[in-house]
Amino acid sequence: MYVASRGLFNLKPPTIFVPPCIKEDVEKLLDIHRTMGQVELNAEVVALDVGMCHLSAVNDQEITSRKWYAKFHFRGDIWDTE
Repeated sequence: MYVASRGLFNLKPPTIFVPPCIKEDVEKLLDIHRTMGQVELNAEVVALDVGMCHLSAVNDQEITSRKWYAKFHFRGDIWDTE
């Protein structure tokens, strides 16, 4: 949705940062959406591993990925079947 809306407003294509292990899957997903919607979805997919740094050309922003953990755990749902 975000990628498509940027195209509608004639904005610069977004840069999407993903872990290296899912980069190909994200690119395939974008290809599927291009085929289904018969539209051109321009986006740059960049693989960024933990600890790697990427320097953005806009405002000289530095993007660094870090490993993090959730502070709460999923408890699940309890269903009473009786």
